[in-house]
Amino acid sequence: MLLKPMISLSLAAMAGLFLTLSAEAKPKFTVDNETWEDVRIEIYNGDDPLCKEDLKTKTVADDESGSFTCKGSGTGKCKVKIWVINPFGKDDSICRSKRNTCSGRAIKMKDGATLKITEEDVRGSNGERKVKYNCEIG
Repeated sequence: MLLKPMISLSLAAMAGLFLTLSAEAKPKFTVDNETWEDVRIEIYNGDDPLCKEDLKTKTVADDESGSFTCKGSGTGKCKVKIWVINPFGKDDSICRSKRNTCSGRAIKMKDGATLKITEEDVRGSNGERKVKYNCEIG
């Protein structure tokens, strides 16, 4: 009589552990680039505190999206640096975290998250046209 509840409890514990490990093993996220420029994505493992070991670098073309993974290494997250590819000069780093994520140069993407990148025209203090990039994680 006691055996049946123990087996059920054991199976439930094993299923919970499996789901936890599979969710954190390879977090998958999406980048939705709604700008006029291509963006470069540098992906780092979740346990890389300084973003020193670049896992992979990918490009998402303008008005396209892409899905990516990393080794969550128990964190369930990837660390990601985003750059707007500027054909006329230096690439611009965008979507940086104010928190201490790779010295403020990256963001953390959870499993299943989508990063939406948009742009808008703004005027500088001297009336010069500039582009402002907005990053929204959902």
